[in-house]
Amino acid sequence: MYALCEVKPNEMGRPEAVSYSGPTYIAIRSGKHSSSTATSHAQDLDTLLTIESFSKFIKNIDSKVKPVLIISSDGGPDENPRYRKVIAHAIDHFKQYDLDAVFIVTNAPGRSAFN
Repeated sequence: MYALCEVKPNEMGRPEAVSYSGPTYIAIRSGKHSSSTATSHAQDLDTLLTIESFSKFIKNIDSKVKPVLIISSDGGPDENPRYRKVIAHAIDHFKQYDLDAVFIVTNAPGRSAFN
């Protein structure tokens, strides 16, 4: 599941400026035929970039991907930022979309259940 949170313009620093009603994308896979991997997550990101309801969040006025990508994950084996495939896909996205920075953040080990 991929969701976006919107910070209302000109209200930075105010907790109520954060909205939890942004667009959501759910990728459904067959547990028998298709597992969740670093590659499937990379493909999901590519798909997100084509969905119109995500455009105002992830693209600038020139329809280019915004220059900084921040990904927050639970750190599972398919998305842990320490793993080579995850890093390789992040590098691919960095190059493909001409980004200035990519940040992949995760919870401290054992803390995912406390979100």
